Amino acid sequence: MRRWTLGALAIAIPGLLMAQWQDVSDGLGNLSVRSMFTFVDTLMVGTANGIFRSADQGESWSDISGDIGSRDIHDIRGGGGPRTLWAATADGAYFTLDQASYLDHTATGLTTTNLSYYWFGDHEVEEADWAIGTVGGGVFTGPELSGPWTAANNGLAGDALTIRDLSGYSDNGLSYAALATDGGLYVSFDHMVSWIPRNADLTGEALRMRRLVLLGSGVLVATQGGLYLSMNQGESYMPLWPGPRFNTVYYGPVVGLLAFGQVGIFSNNFITFQSIDMEGVSGGDVTCMAVGASHVFIGTESGGVYRRSLDQFSAVAEQGGMPAEHRLLASHPNPFNPTTTLNYVLAAPGQVELVIHDLRGRTLATLVDAAQAAGFHQATFTAEGLPSGLYFCRLLVDGRPVETQRLLLVR
Repeated sequence: MRRWTLGALAIAIPGLLMAQWQDVSDGLGNLSVRSMFTFVDTLMVGTANGIFRSADQGESWSDISGDIGSRDIHDIRGGGGPRTLWAATADGAYFTLDQASYLDHTATGLTTTNLSYYWFGDHEVEEADWAIGTVGGGVFTGPELSGPWTAANNGLAGDALTIRDLSGYSDNGLSYAALATDGGLYVSFDHMVSWIPRNADLTGEALRMRRLVLLGSGVLVATQGGLYLSMNQGESYMPLWPGPRFNTVYYGPVVGLLAFGQVGIFSNNFITFQSIDMEGVSGGDVTCMAVGASHVFIGTESGGVYRRSLDQFSAVAEQGGMPAEHRLLASHPNPFNPTTTLNYVLAAPGQVELVIHDLRGRTLATLVDAAQAAGFHQATFTAEGLPSGLYFCRLLVDGRPVETQRLLLVR
């Protein structure tokens, strides 16, 4: 079975990733799992009734909620030590160094204590070292773990005030922060002082974002309307797997790309995608995931925690690679006005020409004329000064025509 998405080549191969999920919820205090992370070989899980830890890959669990002020956990994060933990709850922000004694760092300045994020902010600016995301109240930043908290919502309104995830990137002169919200993606280039919507042509459920991964200027977003990739900080998107709900996404060098929610998918190259057989996993959508030293873990809405050997994903990654042939993939959007993103994949390195023609065959623009490596590539066509009508995009590799695609410009 082959499945083609609008913006990338997605091949679903039933049976390749067979059902080998193991339920490891025995002893877990609550089966409504909201968040999880791993520290070396230790797994921490936040649930609707507390926080739990397993040091043996889920074989047994310890309640590490300690004296936390709210057991209604929305999100947990870790770092810096095996027992360091930040918790965003339905009633405040909590931090612990021993997973027994929790400090309430909600303090003052928040318009709501119903929190969805509590972790790092922008370390390049002392006033925003730490950040809190809320359900309906937006983003707050502070110089210390305990605040004081100051609203950082310039540019956010409506559904965008419900924060689902926050991340930042800084390298080689590129520095920005990104928010996944119920109203889409927002980015900041001024250290979280103001936010700019970057949702291009995303609509409907695709604006209800749940998780994001920053890859330099690229952004991977898991939404309630599919999985999307932007190579330019949200100015345009390529739908990797549009349609199903995705609640969590991961990208790493060992296992590649994993995304879960209503379905599970896997890719090691952003070109070929494989459905993950979720047989044996119960309790509704997958809500969260964590990748440990030996296993991939997932949690569901009401079914607890499941694990799967990391070796299974690694083996499939080694079988992956480039597709067998060059392809010109679907442009997005199409129809368009006045800009569309053209997507293509090279099975091997080659001299590439990407040319725009009109109905008479006249060359209007040469978008690419260069040697390129194997893999996925994008180019942007802006039809400035052209009338509405039908145009053609032609891909040639090493002087040989590969494919031609119709483009409809609608003014």
